[in-house]
Amino acid sequence: MALGLREECKKSLIQELIENLEHVLVDNNVHLNFNSMRNLKNLDARLPQTGTIHTKLINYIGENPLYTFIYETINREVDEKGVYDSKSKRIPLNSLPDYSNLRGVAERLINEFANLPLEYVISFELPTSIGKQLCQGINHVYKMDDTHRLITVDEGYIKEFPLTSGIKGRDSNLFGSYWIIDNIGGSKNRQWNKETLCMQFDVKGFIGRYTSTTPILEVIAALKAFLGFSIALNFIEVENIRFVRPRVKHLIVHHRLNEKWEIWDTHKLPMDLAEVLDLIKIKDMKGQDPSAGDKETSIGWLSLAGLIFRFATDKAKRLYLACQWLCDSYSGDNELLSLVQTMAAIEVMLGVGEYDDISLGALLRNRCAYLIGKTQEERELILKEFRKIYQVRSKILHRGQSKLNKGESIMFFKLQNYCSRIILEELKLVCQDMKSGKKS
Repeated sequence: MALGLREECKKSLIQELIENLEHVLVDNNVHLNFNSMRNLKNLDARLPQTGTIHTKLINYIGENPLYTFIYETINREVDEKGVYDSKSKRIPLNSLPDYSNLRGVAERLINEFANLPLEYVISFELPTSIGKQLCQGINHVYKMDDTHRLITVDEGYIKEFPLTSGIKGRDSNLFGSYWIIDNIGGSKNRQWNKETLCMQFDVKGFIGRYTSTTPILEVIAALKAFLGFSIALNFIEVENIRFVRPRVKHLIVHHRLNEKWEIWDTHKLPMDLAEVLDLIKIKDMKGQDPSAGDKETSIGWLSLAGLIFRFATDKAKRLYLACQWLCDSYSGDNELLSLVQTMAAIEVMLGVGEYDDISLGALLRNRCAYLIGKTQEERELILKEFRKIYQVRSKILHRGQSKLNKGESIMFFKLQNYCSRIILEELKLVCQDMKSGKKS
């Protein structure tokens, strides 16, 4: 369903866009000059700043939606059709044949913007270290909810979701690396990995190449939630080693063209998340080879993970967000940041209500102790340890503590354990709500 912009608004935007496009420049035949585009940000002030249309645009694109849409669309078009020339002078956009008629260009862009959202499928190949086992738990497709699913890679899948478009300017930019030297000569031919699962997301909105718009950010959040949840429930673990150069991981974006899915773009995952994905492995619970897999475990894993996507209560939403924070706490080697992220996960789940900073610590340690402590002695121990951990958190945030000592590092690992146990208990409450039909 289109945005519903009024015709008067569209006419005003078209006229102002024409005036701004006259000043836009192109570098080396293929890149818009960023500084020459800055005045286009003023266009967003002409859009509704509250109400349904505003909310839609934030959900479809994010801040500065019209500027982002125009910048991304023109930049992609120029890049895909042009040939890089290091000696080329800076030239006006309207000197290019496709942009000589600025009124036609402006009308097209505003009409395309007004007809948002576009529909995409975003795919992510799970690491073989976990995807190979999860394959045992599904029969081709496992639906997490209406828009999230896990799917096995077979010949039908490979045909339906091609990894090249036939557009040279686009295909050369797919599957780039974090590292400049790796990108010399363009990206290599990529094939789907048949030994793992793909996590797929149906999204609506607008996805560009140079900016992470809302749909991309939401998919990254969903991926973190899945990983954090899997860590908390002891299905996977993160090895305590670090790579100097983590292997690049991509979100693969397809959009529908003439009733077929065409590859639209790829987005590199944040480097710290890619590092976590390199370090995860199936948890060895039975003293056996984890790679051998367990179909029952896989089915249980997927069934539980689906709850945080499928069950839209306040508890489930807090659980979803907490799992993202927990995943973040395993990325990088900054223990100070990781401790704060773990505490944030706990606060999301247990810190409901109004409080000041002092009462928050007391609230969290009491709720934590009585939620996960099984005996009075264990609760007393948790109360004591949590107080110490919270003091470390306060020193980091309020006094600028620069590192953790050995004892504080041990407390940090205890905090991650507490967080995982809290997530498990909160999951039980979500399941109870589901059975009773509660809405919050």
